[in-house]
Amino acid sequence: MIGRIDLDRLIFLDESGVSTQMTRLYARCTGGARIHETTPDGRWKILTILGAISTRGMIATMTIEAATDREIFLAYLDEVLCPQLRPGDVVGFEEPSYSGTLDTIAALGMVAEPIALDDSGPLPRSVEAALRTGVRAIILTPRAQNPTGAAFDRKRVAALRELLARHPGVLIIEDDFAGPVAGAPALTVCDRARERWAVIRSVSKALGPELRIALLTGDPVTSARVEGRQRLGPRWVSHVLQEALAVMWSDKKIAAMVRALRPGGLARQARGSRCSRMSWFIRSLTA
Repeated sequence: MIGRIDLDRLIFLDESGVSTQMTRLYARCTGGARIHETTPDGRWKILTILGAISTRGMIATMTIEAATDREIFLAYLDEVLCPQLRPGDVVGFEEPSYSGTLDTIAALGMVAEPIALDDSGPLPRSVEAALRTGVRAIILTPRAQNPTGAAFDRKRVAALRELLARHPGVLIIEDDFAGPVAGAPALTVCDRARERWAVIRSVSKALGPELRIALLTGDPVTSARVEGRQRLGPRWVSHVLQEALAVMWSDKKIAAMVRALRPGGLARQARGSRCSRMSWFIRSLTA
């Protein structure tokens, strides 16, 4: 197996570090004599060094004044190492698709592999063809697909699950951006048996874009990568907005309004009262 891998594609990671606690406390000497030694100033100071080496030499190094844990290592992979990797990983996407998806794939230096779809979502034969090209990830929209409006049905989900089960290492990302106002039931091709997966559900379409909150679940590694990325960016989601979302979810009137929403005039009529209620709630929290 290793003999078939291009050596220029191999990257070796290593970690090392030093600590002020590494100073020796005891030593040997002749009887009756003293040994004098200097020690660093400060208690429990740690410096960790992470690095990657390839046939091109050192390509990514990072130092941090802390011990390495899972989040730090994943942040190193995401923020330091990955930008140094060669572009060319293949990502499957629905065709036609939201232009922002294509922009993101291109910005990351990835290769976009189109997947045909019909009213029930991606066609299994097209997904299978994309898998044969060696896609590393596939982005799917389970309902209210933009711009076609396609939505999964149970038969299509069963066919896709059977197909994707033969490729557990491919990352499946489901973008359920419309959520409960999509006009279709919530179906997914992901489950805990998959090695790599993530399902994202936004509340912006149902409860207002001002919330800017989405829920994410996925496998432990993918979820940890997202958490690590957040720690290097915004680090947190507004507690005020989280409390606003919790109150709106528990409000029976708003729940009934969301259930009644369909694409068209009703959503437009409800938007004003929905936003004004959220604005009132935020003002009450910050008063």
